[in-house]
Amino acid sequence: MGAYVMPGITILFFALIVGGIAYVISGSRHQGAWDDEAKVTATMKKNGWKVRPQVDDATAFLLGSDTPGEMWPVESGENGVQGISHGSWKAVTIQSPSGDQLYISYALAQRSDGTVADLAEAIVERQNGLFEVQTSIGRAPEYLTESVRSAINEWESPDSVYFNGEHLVAVFPTTHGQADILERVVAYVNKLEAVIQALPRSAWQ
Repeated sequence: MGAYVMPGITILFFALIVGGIAYVISGSRHQGAWDDEAKVTATMKKNGWKVRPQVDDATAFLLGSDTPGEMWPVESGENGVQGISHGSWKAVTIQSPSGDQLYISYALAQRSDGTVADLAEAIVERQNGLFEVQTSIGRAPEYLTESVRSAINEWESPDSVYFNGEHLVAVFPTTHGQADILERVVAYVNKLEAVIQALPRSAWQ
């Protein structure tokens, strides 16, 4: 009987060792991911950004009190992660089995003469490598001038750019937890501001 007990104990002993090693490796990787995210969050806050780990309503977060239009690309009540805000822009990642997406909204400021932006709803989507305009008014809005189209066409990163009322929202493919999120958000916001600067004066009424 002892001949059967000893191999069993030996197998159990090695199983415990292997399991312990796997647990330590898995735990260290998990801890490493948490540490990386904590470092990124700390850097964002150092830059003056406000960071929320969870966002209960991505639409309300991105648009504030404004009502989304018919072509708004986010499902009602959709939640998000890593909500970031600073000045006129906000960003949030929405996770999906088909791939994560980063949304960055920019609120157009009221001009010194008191006029406010009132953009007709439109979405410029990348299709087969080119940007196509879709709109609910049956024609391309007047604010989509050659300058605005050129600023968007020179921008390789976004899947789409949404226009409505006082907001522009750009959508990008992403993976939550990427270490370069801070640099990418800065670059995306700068590009979005270039599109805004190209808008004609008539976009404000």
